[in-house]
Amino acid sequence: MRRVTFSELTRDTLRTLAQLTEHGISDEPWGSLQMPLTETERARLAQLIEPLHNYSIQLVNEATAWARAIYPLLMLAEQGTIRAWAEVAVRGEFTHFTLEGIVDGALAHGPSGEAEAPYFVVLEAKRSIEAKSPVPQLYGQLLAAARASQSDEMFGCYTIGDTWTFAHAVVTNLDTERPHLTITLSQELTERTAAETILSILKGIIARRLHAT
Repeated sequence: MRRVTFSELTRDTLRTLAQLTEHGISDEPWGSLQMPLTETERARLAQLIEPLHNYSIQLVNEATAWARAIYPLLMLAEQGTIRAWAEVAVRGEFTHFTLEGIVDGALAHGPSGEAEAPYFVVLEAKRSIEAKSPVPQLYGQLLAAARASQSDEMFGCYTIGDTWTFAHAVVTNLDTERPHLTITLSQELTERTAAETILSILKGIIARRLHAT
């Protein structure tokens, strides 16, 4: 069986594994996913965002941006046993290939202290001149996560600095030689100016995935 890791994915490699349909940037499902924030959530969010307004987040390295901006906001979306995780192993076994690797972050069940199949995956994009596009790798992570969770729908995002781009994946024909992966992206949402929108979308994603299980 062919084994492919997330780090080696390109669009060409991905297309040998799955049929890919991209709808580009759309207002939906992001508009309908948004859920209102509580006053407590707004207060905690304000404490998180205030330091970022006077901080050059785009100039620091990826690890610092992750620690100061991305992971703390991911933690605010936690609900019950659904927790924020860093560096989660994800593996999807398909009919003719295995797709696997480490995702930078995830929202997933973890009542026993270990992340289970994720509800949401996060890819922190590299920003060097030689860096690859984060898009094919995120698509592969969504495909593998959908398989791991036995779901035909998966959500994720890639981040650059404190800017989030959400992705919605619908996977069909999972048990065929080449599953069909359909992707819709959100607009770019910068945490310093759109943190409430980001968190409201994360809340909606968790609610929708919980309802589907």
